[in-house]
Amino acid sequence: METGLDHLTFDADTPQSKVRKTLLFLARLLVAVVVLYFVLRLVSIDRVVLALRTASIPYILVGASLLTINIASRVMKWRYMLRIVKDEAGWWESFTSIMLGITLGSFTPAQLGELGGRSMRITHSKSSHVVGLTLVDRTQVFLVIAMTGTFSYPFFLTDSTFLAIIIGTVCAGISLYLYFRLDLVKRVADRINLKVFRHHWIDGIIESFTFIGREHFLSTLAYSLAFFAIIVLQMYFILNAFVQISLWHVFLGFSAMMFFKALLNISISEIGIREASTIYFFSLFGISDAAALSASVVMFAINIIIPSLIGILFLPKLRRMTTAGPGSKSTSDLPR
Repeated sequence: METGLDHLTFDADTPQSKVRKTLLFLARLLVAVVVLYFVLRLVSIDRVVLALRTASIPYILVGASLLTINIASRVMKWRYMLRIVKDEAGWWESFTSIMLGITLGSFTPAQLGELGGRSMRITHSKSSHVVGLTLVDRTQVFLVIAMTGTFSYPFFLTDSTFLAIIIGTVCAGISLYLYFRLDLVKRVADRINLKVFRHHWIDGIIESFTFIGREHFLSTLAYSLAFFAIIVLQMYFILNAFVQISLWHVFLGFSAMMFFKALLNISISEIGIREASTIYFFSLFGISDAAALSASVVMFAINIIIPSLIGILFLPKLRRMTTAGPGSKSTSDLPR
């Protein structure tokens, strides 16, 4: 039986596509290894080990406990978005969809596995629409990261706080405008009028960008901002487990790092890029490379590794769902 994961691209089953995917994966893996190698050459491993051994456990536990709120905010937003394309969207369905998406996204180039992962756990709706909503969700999160990142950069480029606020506000405003105009994706696709955009499955994905009406934008924006605020707080507590730093400086450094690695998404799970950019931006506030690297590693373990391991628990259920006969998820909207 076909599944939503099998047809994320038209040539997913062709040998040429498999070769391209393999080469892309190996290239991203190579980038991750090379960048991480140079990071570890610049940072003393002994100092990192010492920082981890002497870290404040209570601060790390507080940061780790925020993972539950982190995931809850994502599940709440995802359930809200799913209710736009289906009559009922349960909490458990939304939770398992998010967790499986995190798991498959963590090990695939550009986190493309998240598209199929989320779709495979959703029933009674078009897979193309669910994939489209996943892209909308990821685009919204990226625009929030762009909003905070472009706001923070001027503070690193000028000594004038007033000028930094003016420039940052203008840049953030552009990202906010794009957030509220995601329907432009459909208009641009219609105007370009390429053959691939006329395929019913791709058209279903692009159509999803018009499902989030103006009445939904404020709610989805609130969820996206809440998610970002939570991970900033996580970074604040975890970094303070190694060294004292203000919440404002954590916000600036973390926002700049998140936007940089989002733009330079050229390695598997952003490994290496995340660590190098964390070290650089927080060094501008006098934070040692050992403390910054240690905080980055702990954040990765909490927000990526732990959710990915939880998501693995739903893989056996996924196999049963895709091999089920009558009553299994409909795939009538998928290309044959």
